[in-house]
Amino acid sequence: MMTKRDYTTLPWQKRLRDLEISKEKCNIRNAWLELVENMIATDELIEDMDCSEEEKEESRRLQKEAWEALFSKEMIGSIIIED
Repeated sequence: MMTKRDYTTLPWQKRLRDLEISKEKCNIRNAWLELVENMIATDELIEDMDCSEEEKEESRRLQKEAWEALFSKEMIGSIIIED
């Protein structure tokens, strides 16, 4: 059922709203991809660290937790491309 608001929304207003939503989703995806790139760089830094094996292992453990958070359902749910 159409409401009074539906009748007063002009096509260009709907298109503008759709574009704003699309831009927001794109920004979220770009930020997520930047995080992934930073995580990859951090993985490499951890392996190149000049420290004890215990310190490296702790860094790897923390990095693994960060990767799991990055690929969590909550995080992935906000970047999935919708048709």
